[in-house]
Amino acid sequence: MAIDPVALNRRLLHAAADAGGPAAALVAWTAALGDATGAVRVTLWQAGRNAAAIRILVDWKAPGIDAGADGPRCEQVIRLLIHPRQVLATLVLPAAMMPGGAGEVVPADLARDLGAQLKILLQGVAAEERAATLAAALDAGRDGVVVVEARPVDGPPGRLVHVSRHFDPAAAPAVLPPPLDRPGMARPLREAAARAAAQGEAQALEMLHPGDGTPRVLKMSIRALPPARLFEGGWLGVLRDPAAPPGEAEVIASQRKMIQALYDANPLPMWIYDEQDFRLLSVNEAMVGKYGYDRETLLGMTLLDLRPAEDVPALMTRLTTRASGHEVSGPWRHRAADGRTFYVEIATHRLDWEGRPAILTAAIDITDRELANRVLRSRQGETDRLLRMQTAIIDTIPAQVWLLDVAGNVMAVNRAWSRFAEEMGETAPDVQVGRDFRGAAGGYGGAEPAGPARMAPPIQADAVAAILSVVTGRLPEISHEYRLKVRDQTRWFRMTAVGVTDGAGLPNGAVVMSVEITDMKRAQFEIMAAQNRAIAASAAKSLFLAHMSHELRTPLNAVIGFADVIEGQMLGPVGVGTYRDYAGHIAVAGRHLLQIIDGLLDLANIESGQLSPERRAAGLDALVREAATSCAAVLRRYGATLDIEARGNTTADVDARLTRRMIGFLIDNAIRYGHRGGHVRIRIDGSADDRVSIDITDDGPGVPAERLQTVTEPFSMPSGSVRPERAGVGLGLPLARHYAELHGGRLELTDRHAAGESSSGLRVRITLPRHPEA
Repeated sequence: MAIDPVALNRRLLHAAADAGGPAAALVAWTAALGDATGAVRVTLWQAGRNAAAIRILVDWKAPGIDAGADGPRCEQVIRLLIHPRQVLATLVLPAAMMPGGAGEVVPADLARDLGAQLKILLQGVAAEERAATLAAALDAGRDGVVVVEARPVDGPPGRLVHVSRHFDPAAAPAVLPPPLDRPGMARPLREAAARAAAQGEAQALEMLHPGDGTPRVLKMSIRALPPARLFEGGWLGVLRDPAAPPGEAEVIASQRKMIQALYDANPLPMWIYDEQDFRLLSVNEAMVGKYGYDRETLLGMTLLDLRPAEDVPALMTRLTTRASGHEVSGPWRHRAADGRTFYVEIATHRLDWEGRPAILTAAIDITDRELANRVLRSRQGETDRLLRMQTAIIDTIPAQVWLLDVAGNVMAVNRAWSRFAEEMGETAPDVQVGRDFRGAAGGYGGAEPAGPARMAPPIQADAVAAILSVVTGRLPEISHEYRLKVRDQTRWFRMTAVGVTDGAGLPNGAVVMSVEITDMKRAQFEIMAAQNRAIAASAAKSLFLAHMSHELRTPLNAVIGFADVIEGQMLGPVGVGTYRDYAGHIAVAGRHLLQIIDGLLDLANIESGQLSPERRAAGLDALVREAATSCAAVLRRYGATLDIEARGNTTADVDARLTRRMIGFLIDNAIRYGHRGGHVRIRIDGSADDRVSIDITDDGPGVPAERLQTVTEPFSMPSGSVRPERAGVGLGLPLARHYAELHGGRLELTDRHAAGESSSGLRVRITLPRHPEA
């Protein structure tokens, strides 16, 4: 069966935590292990000091199941290495539950986790057993003994650790037992405890107790107790009743018995060593378990053997400069029997041991604390290095930078901000390290401070709201522009705030950067002003062209009309034939000029958005032929020929006037820029369902590739290979492009030679949709 290690660990820990004490927790833990693995029996064994000594800690059987009943069974033995003795767990399981092959119900990785949990439970059981032994030893003496936990030592009792049978057992856990709870006794007890802690020696105290009507003197000895892992520190009181004074030998024997019980049952490793040769004279059970040596081996060692060789010189220096009385020192490194080292804090006290000076020592394991401190110091050093690097990085940034924490307080500013604040003087915003970025006067955009002492210019309140939205994590980043008045000058800044998150993705502050954009703003304002001027000039130009076109067309139409009258001799014969020819030239030139003026007027209307096509269904082949007829004079002038070919359905919704003008411009352009006596070919393709295309091809020099994008711009002039007398004013192609686009179509130019054809020339393709969208 597969076991989820996480679920099993949680189940075992909950079972132990819900039990009534260490011993009950061990049984509950074992039962939970059996239930989780499906075992019918779980036995915990502990090896003794020799291989033959085996101690059964817990023997659990599943309820309602006879572990010895018939049926296939199998066992798994788990070695739980708990220093200094090995613990074995035997699981008796139904054979059907064992995995096939060499698998195990509890793998090695999970066994290590179980060993760690079991070690903690056994330590609790051992501590409970030592406490019971200690209580029995204290109750066996004639004197009353009370152990009080108090921090500070001279403070009120926080907890009664132990009260012997000589006192009233009904006393509250945080109140001294009778007769020590009588008014006036608390203060002398506290003062005696304070003296004992300061001097490191026991303090004698005598108090008058009224008793049951017969006053008597209570003699008490007070000794300070140092703090331990779960003990905050306090004092030990031994009460002697003069009504039944014991003999001196009995007192000494009782005290020695009590002290020995305290010493042996203490959960802290303790030992006594000779002050002269550092030889270990006595060790308690906790030291045997902690250091891994047996008692006989320890009593043959010296204090120096407990330390790594490299630490011995420092130890000798310390021993030669030891202060008298009670002393606490550390951290020190100690070495166990298996070679591992751990850190301890040492508490020592001088005493006489069988007539010679000795030192009583207690060791508190602080390995976890020391390792944590080392990691903390390492991380602190790394943090300091990163902070220095961060400061160097932000100082190299020319923009003004603030670093804010999650509460909006300024953690750091860079040099650029400091220089900016120095430049602004009293007008600088009130941004200071260690304070809210909004300043002491309610922040940017807040209320002005009372009085003239501080007049920080407020930045808009929306800037403050924007920064706070990033600091609180509502937005990942923002960009905001604001302006400040500095010495009668308006300066613009762009502020960018980017949020910072912690390892869990929660908001943890922000980086705010401000860059001065005054020059950019001025350039923007100048560009906007120039654009406005250009728009106004364009509108004025369009208006001018519209008016001028109207003013020119009226007299020009009269000129053309009178020229036609003279050329046609409508009012009678002209005496000289040359005059009639001149009148014909005037009419041709006038019509060309009128065409240019109409083009200028259309261009002005297109640019002002006032020209829109009036679409009706028309055959494009007919419109092309009409436009070709209007170009007959140009064809004769340049000796060119024109070929028109149409195929498919050429009907489309177009503005007939604009389409004729568009085709006329393109035919005129093809004749002018082709060779004299050249050929212009027009192909109309109506084979597609949704569009009609018109190709107009000439045999001229063509247009270089770099000029194809510019020849459709108004007033663009032809290339240098075209003779000036052929060049127009540069309106034909631009107007044709605009007319096509007004119909929802497009105009495309292709240089024939660049496209790979054998002949040179320019191909213009107009593509018009049959039914343009409205």
